[in-house]
Amino acid sequence: MFWRFSRLSSEENLAKVANWRAIRSGFRPSGGFRWPQNELKDGTMRSTCRLLVAICCLSVGGGGIATAAPLTNVVFGNLNANGEKELGATSTLIGPGAGSEVWIAQGFNTGTSTSTLSIQSISLGLATLSESTSATVSIYSDNSGSPGSLLFTSSAVAVTGTTQVRYDFPFSGANLTANTGYWAIPSAGVQWFQVAAAGGTPIGLNGSSYSGLGAIESDTTAIVPGEWFSSSARYSISVQAVPEPSTYALAALGLGAAGIVRARRRKSAV
Repeated sequence: MFWRFSRLSSEENLAKVANWRAIRSGFRPSGGFRWPQNELKDGTMRSTCRLLVAICCLSVGGGGIATAAPLTNVVFGNLNANGEKELGATSTLIGPGAGSEVWIAQGFNTGTSTSTLSIQSISLGLATLSESTSATVSIYSDNSGSPGSLLFTSSAVAVTGTTQVRYDFPFSGANLTANTGYWAIPSAGVQWFQVAAAGGTPIGLNGSSYSGLGAIESDTTAIVPGEWFSSSARYSISVQAVPEPSTYALAALGLGAAGIVRARRRKSAV
């Protein structure tokens, strides 16, 4: 609490506590909530209290993809432009011993997009049969329409619970090549869920030239080599990418050079 109760009567203190609790519970008192102007004359203090009220109201929400934070820099996928499309109930357990469908891969081609080739993260809709499973997502090269060499593996993320939720797997140094195909495959031990609604085929998003290679599955123990055949393209995926670090460096050099030229021109004019 930010109010100093010692200056107020007990009735006023009780009224303030009641108002505060009502706001935290998501309800507004019939008489409205009044900020104690004699106690919160300072604008910073008042802003802080309003922020706390907002946080309390936001904390009421539940888990799942409906409340997952919107994604940015999405260039490919079937979870919409911000990664918030609903997950369905159809899933496949990934990994050896999971059944006839052991591995599933979603493929994509980077197209002509030269400015979005550094993979930030890949998001999948997952769950687990156990309390918690440490999972990763790997990016493989394309070998004539199926996964070839392992190129990059994400940081490990704990997949918890049996309810389908979108998980974001961050990458570091995963710089791709334009007009090249790749395959994304989750590690064993997770259930990979499809998107709920129709139109679940992954596509290029937010103006990128990425395109899909389709989804394939294999019933072999090893990912490579493996015998792959067509699968449902509705397995949830969202790829987030940004310009390569070298692109930023070149842009900074260009701006710096332009600044030097302008400075020299001004000096010459003087």
